[in-house]
Amino acid sequence: MGLIIADITLDTLASIVRSVKLYPHSYCTLVSGDDTVLVGPPANPKTKGKTHAFSEIIDGKNLTLTLVVPESDMYQRLRRSSLFFALVALTGVFTVFFISFRSIQHLWQLNEVRIKEQHIEDELAIARNIQQSLLPSEKLSATVNTLDIKGLQIPAKFVGGDLYDYYIRDNKLLFCIGDVSGKGVPAALLMAIAHSLFRTLSAHDDRPESIMQALNASISDNNPDIMFITLFLGVMDLSTSIVRYCNAGHNPPIIIKDGRAEYLDTEPSLLLGVDVKAKYTADELAFSPGDTLFLYTDGLTEAENPQKELFGEQRALEAASQFGTLTAEKQIEQMQQAVHVFVNQAEQSDDLTLLAVRYNPVAGFTLTLTNDINELNRLEPFLEDFFNKNSLDPSLLSSLDLALEEALANVIMYAYPEGEKGEVTLTANVADNAICMEIKDKGMPFNPLQQQEANLDVPLKERQIGGLGIHLIKEIMDEVTYAYENGHNVLQMQLYRKPLP
Repeated sequence: MGLIIADITLDTLASIVRSVKLYPHSYCTLVSGDDTVLVGPPANPKTKGKTHAFSEIIDGKNLTLTLVVPESDMYQRLRRSSLFFALVALTGVFTVFFISFRSIQHLWQLNEVRIKEQHIEDELAIARNIQQSLLPSEKLSATVNTLDIKGLQIPAKFVGGDLYDYYIRDNKLLFCIGDVSGKGVPAALLMAIAHSLFRTLSAHDDRPESIMQALNASISDNNPDIMFITLFLGVMDLSTSIVRYCNAGHNPPIIIKDGRAEYLDTEPSLLLGVDVKAKYTADELAFSPGDTLFLYTDGLTEAENPQKELFGEQRALEAASQFGTLTAEKQIEQMQQAVHVFVNQAEQSDDLTLLAVRYNPVAGFTLTLTNDINELNRLEPFLEDFFNKNSLDPSLLSSLDLALEEALANVIMYAYPEGEKGEVTLTANVADNAICMEIKDKGMPFNPLQQQEANLDVPLKERQIGGLGIHLIKEIMDEVTYAYENGHNVLQMQLYRKPLP
C-alpha cells in the first residue's frame, strides 16, 4: 500500500477561487461541509446595491462554491441592449413621424396642386364654352332653302386654334375657315380675335380680298409672338350662286360637282400676321345645284394612326368622292368616320375642323309648320328669303304675307281636332308670270271657298263671325283653288308678279 498526501495552502486556494470572475465585480466563496469558511469574500468587495448568490456543491469534496454577482453587473448587458433597442425604437418613431409629416406635407401640396388644376380646368371649360358659343348658328338653313351648311370643330385640347364661321347678309353668304399656329390657350385667344375681326370687317364689306387685307393688317400690327393664321374666306351671292373667295395660305378645299370630288385650283396668298403689307386677290367659282364646297383644316390631312402614317390629301379626296347626294351634315359625319377608322384610337394630335357648304337645287321653297299659332312668326323671314332669291317686287310682299297668314291661321286653328298634333306645309314657286303658293295639310276635309263671305255692306255689329279671311284672300290673290287629294286639303293661290326694273 502506498499513500500520497498533498497539501495546498489556503492562500493558494483563495487565489484559485478568487480568479473566477464571471462579471467585473463578482466574487466566489468556498465553505466546507461543517460551515467552515475556507475562502471568504474579499476584504473590500466592489459591490453596491443588491446582489445575487449562486451556490453549487462540489461532487465528492463536501465543499460548497458560491458565486456572488452584483445585480448591476448581471443586467448591465441587458440594460445596454434595452437602451439600444430604445434608441432604435425612438429612431423608428421619429422616422415614422418624419415620413408621416412629409407625407402629410406632400398630400397638402398635392391637394393644392389639384385645387389649382381643378381651377384651371374650370376656367378652360368656361373658355371652351365661350369658344363654342362663337360658332355660327345651325338654324341658318331653316330659312335659306338654297343652302345646306354644316360645320364641326373638335379641339385637340380643352380649347383650340381652329375657327369657322358663316352668316348671311344682304342675300350673300359670308363664310371662312382658319387655323391658328400653335395650340392651347394662346392659339384660342388669337382665334377669338380673328373671329371677331371677321364679323366686324365683313359687316360692311363683302369683298373677300378687302376683308382679308384688313384682317392681315390688324393681326400683323400687334403680333409680338409672330403667330400666324391660315384662312380661307368666301362670299357667295345667293341670287347668282357665284362664290368669290380668297385663300391666305390655307389648305385647298374640295369641290364636289356631279358626284366627282377634286381639289379647288387656287393659288394661296401669304399667311395672315406675317407681313402687314401683304396683298391678297380673289378668285371666282360658279355653283350649280347639288355642288358642295368642303373645307377643312390640316387636322384632317395630318391625322396620324398608331404607325405615324398621315391621313393625307388622297384619302380625304377619296372619302369626299363617296358623298354623292348626301346632306352637308351627313358629309361631315362620313368624313369624320373615315378619319376615326384610320387613326384607330390614336391620340388626337391637332385640332380638327370641317365645314361643308352645299348648294341645293331650287325646286321650290318649302316651309313646314306645326299647328301652333306661334309658328306663324316663321312666315315673314321665309317669304323675304323667297322674294330675294327670285328677285320679286318687294311691294307685293306685305299683301302676300297677309293673305298667307290668314290661310295658314285658319288651318292651324281649325284643321285638326283640339289637342291633336298636326302639320301644314307651304310650298312657294315662281311661274312665268305668277307667284304660286300651295298650302297642304292632313286635317279634316274643309273647302274654305265654300264658306259664305262676309257681307261688308252690313253694319259691323250685325255681321256674323267668319268669312272675312277668305274675302281678304280672294281680294289679294289673283287665283284661288281648292282640292282634296289623297287625304290632304290642298289650297292653291296665285299672284301675278311684276319683274323688278
